[in-house]
Amino acid sequence: MPDAWHHPVDLNYDCFIGFKDASMPLTQPSQHNTAITYDVWLLRFIYYAAYSHLSVLGSLNSASLDHFGRVFTQTELYNGFTAYWPAGSGWGQMKIYGNWYIRLY
Repeated sequence: MPDAWHHPVDLNYDCFIGFKDASMPLTQPSQHNTAITYDVWLLRFIYYAAYSHLSVLGSLNSASLDHFGRVFTQTELYNGFTAYWPAGSGWGQMKIYGNWYIRLY
């Protein structure tokens, strides 16, 4: 559905981040660093995007390098993961539609 909704409004486009199928539980540890749960990674992404004014891709990469020692496109978020929820588990993947180079101000 986000692909259908995503229509550029100007030359800078927009950026939408969501999940295909299952979303990653914030309390689930990463397979790359089991000491880190995804809530910690998300807060670091927000810090880089909102306070350091990095692009979306720069923020994704910086948060991933900080906590997992790899760039975002090498993480399970990008390549696919198994989400473990109290009601069961399922496969999921983070999807980014639009301009990865946009900055948040």
